Amino acid sequence: MARSIELAPLSEHGGFLLDQFEEATGARPYGVELAGARRYDLMAKRMPIAFDLALDAVDPGWTEHIDWARTGDDWE
Repeated sequence: MARSIELAPLSEHGGFLLDQFEEATGARPYGVELAGARRYDLMAKRMPIAFDLALDAVDPGWTEHIDWARTGDDWE
């Protein structure tokens, strides 16, 4: 299982969705790149393991605005 996940906004709306995700879940990134990609520690108390379900609750079309492919396939 991956210990962290990187979520990168693909648009301005993607950044807004990440803000909403953080507000709704209390998750906080431990790192932010200049391009806006945010890294979250999956082991942190306030990071929902089912982050995809949390993002679905914010916007079911989040995958059009946020890239998580750079995280790798072993996050589950």
